[in-house]
Amino acid sequence: MKQFTVAAGDGYLLSAHSFGDARTARAGVLIVPAMGVEQHYYAPFAQWLAARGHFVVTFDYRGMGQSRRGTLRGFNADVLVWAQQDAAAVLAALRERTAGRPLLWIGHSLGGQILGMVPGHHAVDAMVTVATGSGYWRDYTPGLRRVAPLLWYVIVPVALPLAGYFPGRLLRMIGDVPAGVMRQ
Repeated sequence: MKQFTVAAGDGYLLSAHSFGDARTARAGVLIVPAMGVEQHYYAPFAQWLAARGHFVVTFDYRGMGQSRRGTLRGFNADVLVWAQQDAAAVLAALRERTAGRPLLWIGHSLGGQILGMVPGHHAVDAMVTVATGSGYWRDYTPGLRRVAPLLWYVIVPVALPLAGYFPGRLLRMIGDVPAGVMRQ
């Protein structure tokens, strides 16, 4: 595992990790995270893929994990920025390192929803999504469906103006998330 940085289209520096050897890999694999999930969560899976001959890259969106710089209060990021700036830059970096080999996109939740918004997505040869739904609360699992209205109609509208971001760690719901991402 090697840590590196990727400059997003607007210059924001993103933390990324690579697994495996890009020169000998059968394919390049980008693991695109869920909202509020940091890249270290995917490390065991990335190592497993690398041991099977793939070159794998994980990353944190701006404001998340190792790509977070200071407070999220007033931090300017939304899902479109994550897709069009962050995921696009990491995909381009992966494509550069694995030139001529297939590119695979593994999207977890939000990571599976955003591919169509990512500039350069046409370079992806195959996609696998995990726990990727429409985001519509009535399609949630029964346990989550019961608390979803409370989250979206009470907790989020109260937490965002008070904290300036979604304080997920404090509330023990996902991780801390920029306000713009939660609003979208």
